Amino acid sequence: MLARAFASTILLLATALTAYAAPKIIEGVELKWKATTDLKEVAAANLGAISSSVAIPPFKDSRKVEPMNKVGENTEGKAALPVTTTTDIPQFVTDNVKEIFRKSGLTLAEGKGDYTLNGEIIDYFVSETNMYNGSMTVKLTLLKGDKPIWKGTVVGTNKRFGRSYKLDNYLETLSDLVVDFATKLATNHDFKSQLN
Repeated sequence: MLARAFASTILLLATALTAYAAPKIIEGVELKWKATTDLKEVAAANLGAISSSVAIPPFKDSRKVEPMNKVGENTEGKAALPVTTTTDIPQFVTDNVKEIFRKSGLTLAEGKGDYTLNGEIIDYFVSETNMYNGSMTVKLTLLKGDKPIWKGTVVGTNKRFGRSYKLDNYLETLSDLVVDFATKLATNHDFKSQLN
């Protein structure tokens, strides 16, 4: 009887310790597109009415994060839990911005276009406390030939609730940051007025 009670206690302790074990660190993951935000605001910007073509070369990475493959962090506990990737972050961002604009009707040039949009990523990160808080900041320069005709900084944001330190929540937030950034750029009157 005593042995059975002891075994039950050990089983309960093992279950409790397993429940409170440290989560598996999210490191070296591939970024995947998991946007949950609708593109109707970008579509409403009527980019298809612009007859000019735009080349969008890969954005430059000027983030001040260490290590450079870090895209997120959970700070709910005593120790911060990082989120790192093996994906080329500027290429991921650029490819998805281009895809959003392509779907919205903008004519993209693969080589030289009527215009060139250069970007410099200053921030692309998800901070998790009790929510997933994402921020993306890109400095942009629109050129016609070699002449800059518009400069601006566009900030994308995204907040969401979700289970703590889950890869899918990070991927959704990182993707929705790109959608919010693209929406704000597509609806920027000064930017659009230069493309006509």
